Amino acid sequence: KDGKVDGNDLTSYMNYTGLRSVDSDFDYVSDGDIDGNGLIDAYDISAVAVRLEGGIDTEYWMREFHRTAGDTLSGSLRVELSEIRKTGDTLTVSVYGDSLKAVNALSLALSYDPAAMEYLGVDAPGLLRMDNLTRDRLHTDGTRAVYPTFVNIGDKPLVSGDGLLLRVSFRLLKNGAAAPDVRDAVTVSPALEYRYMTIE
Repeated sequence: KDGKVDGNDLTSYMNYTGLRSVDSDFDYVSDGDIDGNGLIDAYDISAVAVRLEGGIDTEYWMREFHRTAGDTLSGSLRVELSEIRKTGDTLTVSVYGDSLKAVNALSLALSYDPAAMEYLGVDAPGLLRMDNLTRDRLHTDGTRAVYPTFVNIGDKPLVSGDGLLLRVSFRLLKNGAAAPDVRDAVTVSPALEYRYMTIE
């Protein structure tokens, strides 16, 4: 609300990545929920990120994509789980891209039971030079989720094609733990087009 977009806005988004409308402090950042879906995610963050570090000419990207390719942002995401075994083992959630095109940012939510598993971390071998803004968040309603969130700050290489994007690891705290629930996946182009999708 200070009339300019700068690193302070990005810092706010970094602090509140994954915040939902169920959280008691959501009103503090609700103006930053640009698409109004009740979640601070990669799309909201991209609105600031494309204007930092020299910025991106989003109008150029919109014109160029539609001139050369019609539908700019495309492709899908899928998840593979390592075999769930016994207490103490590591469960890995691997996220793959299929026929991706022009991805400048992405995020998703992995809801999990903290009594059944412990979040260990995320690595992203397929997301090139994107900044990692991932948060493990306990919500006001008592639910917990990891929000793998990766965004290009300024003009950086886009992600396209097929292959492994990222891996999220958990340690099992008890036998028979349910796998994390995957939802709220979104990909964003440098033209700020976005696609929410269901991941099986």
